[in-house]
Amino acid sequence: MSNLATDSIAPARPLLFQPFKVRGLSLKNRLVVPPMVHYRAAPGSTCGIFHNVHLGRYALGGFGLVFVEATAVEEVGLINEHDLGIWNDAQIESFKPLIAFMKGENTAIGIQLAHGGRKASSQRAMDGMGPLTPQQIEAGARLWQPVGPTSEPVAPGWLAPHQLTTDECRAMVRTWATAASNPRRVRPVLPQPTHPVPEHPATSPAEPARAAPPPAQPATIAVPWRPIPAPTGLPVGYARHPASPSPPRHRRQRSHPTQTTGIFPASTHTRSVTGCIPRRLAAFGSRTTSSTHTAQDH
Repeated sequence: MSNLATDSIAPARPLLFQPFKVRGLSLKNRLVVPPMVHYRAAPGSTCGIFHNVHLGRYALGGFGLVFVEATAVEEVGLINEHDLGIWNDAQIESFKPLIAFMKGENTAIGIQLAHGGRKASSQRAMDGMGPLTPQQIEAGARLWQPVGPTSEPVAPGWLAPHQLTTDECRAMVRTWATAASNPRRVRPVLPQPTHPVPEHPATSPAEPARAAPPPAQPATIAVPWRPIPAPTGLPVGYARHPASPSPPRHRRQRSHPTQTTGIFPASTHTRSVTGCIPRRLAAFGSRTTSSTHTAQDH
């Protein structure tokens, strides 16, 4: 059922980050986000900003496959009104931005089809995941009759479902098949790369033709790594501000040798700067290099 992409496996890399192939689907790695219901669909059970941001961040994180949460195949199959759906054109179109973003990040996207059955028209998980209460119905929660293979409710207090007939069961199979094919109807418009403006004729006879300026190239700044030289009589990495008064001679103490790592010294000795900063800050900085950084800034 599965076929490892052995031609692109790098033995030095962990297996988790190596490509994986399932039938005709090739994943860049084996990191998969499973479907997680959030009950945050946009109006009309469409895919909106929440899902674009929430699922899109996993693509930015480098996951190979991300699943969209449980998506109802028909309106009566919604667990509640906050679920995603994929039974009409508006819902299908709403997935375009998400799919386009995923494709741009080379992340595969899947979907979990669902039907609430006898548990339809119920609470969200964060509200208790039980039947709607009279208070919730009075507050405006949508209520409809669920369907199922029997007319018995899930438990006392739950809505009594409509028992599907034989013909309705056959129709349900077609409903699922249609919902499974609906994602294939989505044709996301991928962002097109920008190109420099070509040469164009003059807008007026008196104006000569101009060529577009070349595209701007990103500037690259190379910052060499080197320690800051210390002034005479001061520890490495410490430079007294010109406006800072010189500490009294009787408060000056001998500086201790330090080991430079970067622009700040990696030392536990800060007694040499206690004449310029409060003692309690120097005591705190003695455990880190932050006291040296404070002395430099001030």
